[in-house]
Amino acid sequence: MLFYWFCFWVAYPVFKLFAPTKIINRKNFLRGEATIIAGNHQSAIDPLLIAIGFRIRPAFLAKHTLFRTRFKAWFFKHVNAIPVDRNEVGLSVIKRCLAELKAGRKLILFPEGTRRISLEESSSLKGGAALFALKAGVYIQPIHYIGKPGFWRRNKLVIGKPFKLTEFEGQKPTKEVIEAAGKIIGQKIIEVREEYLASIWR
Repeated sequence: MLFYWFCFWVAYPVFKLFAPTKIINRKNFLRGEATIIAGNHQSAIDPLLIAIGFRIRPAFLAKHTLFRTRFKAWFFKHVNAIPVDRNEVGLSVIKRCLAELKAGRKLILFPEGTRRISLEESSSLKGGAALFALKAGVYIQPIHYIGKPGFWRRNKLVIGKPFKLTEFEGQKPTKEVIEAAGKIIGQKIIEVREEYLASIWR
């Protein structure tokens, strides 16, 4: 944990200066309890902007190829990254994500699974967020990046209101239930963007 906060405070002024991010509807951000933070995946620095914007230590999924060397594996492990093969999510990944949530921490997930697929096209990729939310019974915090975050630009991150998948309480997380829950998560993320865009045109 000490290593994480050391890296955090080294990165903090750099990102504040060179990748300033305006957080819209900050009041919606749920603090003090386990939450799945789910949003559109726009850039490699997405998790960093969330962590720095709210000064938190979240867990997040990272592609397993980033862990190939001993140093990279050590580094990403200590910044709370969880290696995942997007083609085959193993039981160890599921257990680790649930453990993070049950310990009261925040977990960042991008239901698209990749930066190359839009939320509208990725209904089959939202199962992870839905499964974890149903299993752990936690809130989901929908977020949406407006435009592609990056350095040397002013970034915007819109925060939606947290919600729970209460309509599925008491149901077994079957394939059909997970798919239906995943569609709700995807729609909530899209609504964050649509509501923001509507507000600036009023």
